[in-house]
Amino acid sequence: MKTIKNLTAEEIRKSILQLAIQGKLVKQDPSDEPASELVKRIYAEKQKLIREGKIKKDKNESFIFKGDDNCYYEKVGKEIKNINDEIPFEIPENWTFFKLESLTAPVGNKKNQILAKEILQEGKYPVITQGQNLIEGYTNYENKLIAVNSDEPVLMFGDHTRNIKIIDFPFVIGADGTKFFKPILINAKYLFFVLSFISSNLKNRGYERHYSLLKNELIPLPPLSEQCRIVNKIENFNNLLKQYAILEQKLSLLESSFEEKLKASILQYAIEGKLVKQNPEDEPASVLLERIKSEKEKLIKEGKIKRDKNESFIYQSDDKNYYENLPIGWSFAPLSAFGVYKKGPFGSSLTKAMFIDEKTPNRVKVYEQKNAIQHDYRLGNYYISSNKYEEMKGFSVYPCDIIVSCAGTIGEIYQLPNEAPVGIINQALMKITLFYNKIATYYIILLRDKLHELSKSAKGTAIKNIPSFDKLKPAQILIPPENEQKRIINRLNKIFDLFL
Repeated sequence: MKTIKNLTAEEIRKSILQLAIQGKLVKQDPSDEPASELVKRIYAEKQKLIREGKIKKDKNESFIFKGDDNCYYEKVGKEIKNINDEIPFEIPENWTFFKLESLTAPVGNKKNQILAKEILQEGKYPVITQGQNLIEGYTNYENKLIAVNSDEPVLMFGDHTRNIKIIDFPFVIGADGTKFFKPILINAKYLFFVLSFISSNLKNRGYERHYSLLKNELIPLPPLSEQCRIVNKIENFNNLLKQYAILEQKLSLLESSFEEKLKASILQYAIEGKLVKQNPEDEPASVLLERIKSEKEKLIKEGKIKRDKNESFIYQSDDKNYYENLPIGWSFAPLSAFGVYKKGPFGSSLTKAMFIDEKTPNRVKVYEQKNAIQHDYRLGNYYISSNKYEEMKGFSVYPCDIIVSCAGTIGEIYQLPNEAPVGIINQALMKITLFYNKIATYYIILLRDKLHELSKSAKGTAIKNIPSFDKLKPAQILIPPENEQKRIINRLNKIFDLFL
């Protein structure tokens, strides 16, 4: 069972309306004139309006009353039938039920209506449609105006949308699908609140008509004085519900971003050396960096990569003049120390005209940004010939290479698995080939953090752009010992499993 703190503002509003129409929202006053007497006065007023030619007589008018046997009956024409089985719920003794057309009068007709295409952005007179907005637009057709004042509002029912509106100003009807009616001696706001609740519970027929359902609903009618008390109570609640809805929206926004922000905070703790304890016996990161440097030198000697003329390497001098307060065994190093970075070819170098059928022998896959964004190497069906591949070999990607999206959702990082085919990257990707692949998982964490930092976007939000290599490659990252990297990854996996 839901408690008040588990309910949305809309659920609370509906609960309040349900209490209202069942006579449970305010206390009954024995001195109030019974609703049955109010109904008699309403019917007398209707007869007067009929005699004056203001409304037409309804041959099938419904009259609901309670018999001496305490059962409810409905009289339509000369026919009287017991409707006790149709009563939706019990109501107080001095209340009664009625059907909508019995106690209201229709308002407006085709003469007061304009076409949807005639509705203006600006104009003299408001236009009311069955849409969500109270005022849909404006018109300058004064001859179509329906005169309404704040003392005698009219109500609208959207035949397709089931929207209920209360209107206390002159207006023009916009397009079809609306029913306008004026309460007779009934508090218009009370009827608005009741119909809002009943309408929301009507069977949804999609864009078919719903008025035939509404006009046959049994509507509870309290004494007029109690109607006023109910309206005052609901309006007081509505003021509180508006504030509640604002807080609810703020909470919803917080909840939607909380997990992402919490993960970002945990990752920040990890890369600052605060997530797991340091072990003085771990091989220090400086030794790891020397090993990575050796791997790089080996690749240079084998002619697989070229030496970077602007290579950067950080070391600690004899005077210990180095970054202070580093975690035990950690070191700083530029991103360039960990791998080779390459962005995709210029647009004219790789066009759709160069692609071949996916069934062609010796085809070579073209990786796209969606492979990085959706972390799936199998996506896409663009291929080039083996001859074209030889021309573009500088943009090759291999299993274990890292690709980064530079378009669409920017900054998504994906390491190609061992089963991924050799291919090339397109214009919307950057590739990274690590010198020492054993640190790939931790490196990706550091790279993602650095991309956020360099793109000047807040943690946990989308990366705005991929920085140029003259900013990216020299960017410093803090690297822990290899064994500590493993402990950090294990701890992160255990924590993030809790979010699933």
